[in-house]
Amino acid sequence: FLEFDNYGTLSFTPGVEVEIPVTSRWYLRPYAHAGFGYENTSGEWARVWYGGLKSRYTVEQREDFSWNVLGELAFAGYRPQYKERGQYGQVMAGFEFSHRLDAADASGSPWHLDWHLTYSWMFDKLNFHVTPEEVVSVRDQWELGLALGKGRKKVKIMFFDLEHVGLSFRFSSNGNYQAITLNLRSPFTL
Repeated sequence: FLEFDNYGTLSFTPGVEVEIPVTSRWYLRPYAHAGFGYENTSGEWARVWYGGLKSRYTVEQREDFSWNVLGELAFAGYRPQYKERGQYGQVMAGFEFSHRLDAADASGSPWHLDWHLTYSWMFDKLNFHVTPEEVVSVRDQWELGLALGKGRKKVKIMFFDLEHVGLSFRFSSNGNYQAITLNLRSPFTL
């Protein structure tokens, strides 16, 4: 896992995002990022950009339980040296839930079980070059995430203030893509 051969790309893409309350229950989050990336196998650099619009509608919000409907429209692209640019877009829909647990931390704040389920459909197939000879294509992605949080309070780990801490499992419908990621924020935030 920690061997550098397991990593194919490295990128730096600073950006801006804004949260806009449309109503007391509906929030929009437009975002835009631009930077550069490095691909290890070919040794090439590329300009990288992505942006989109996320949406969260709160269906129910109580101290012990809440749930939201999520949506996103996103576009991304890159331009490697001496080659044509590549780009892709996706649309995402999903749900996120938060259940208060009976357990509390040392300060008496209750823990919450946060989980989400999202589905993303790509406008074009994404091709991953696993080896120089093997290319894996995916058209969609499911994501199931489970985490422990503190409701509206932040989880403090050293000098970090996190929404929650957990894991997400991502996979494509055709089974060609699977990943486990560290889950520190809601799918609505970046």
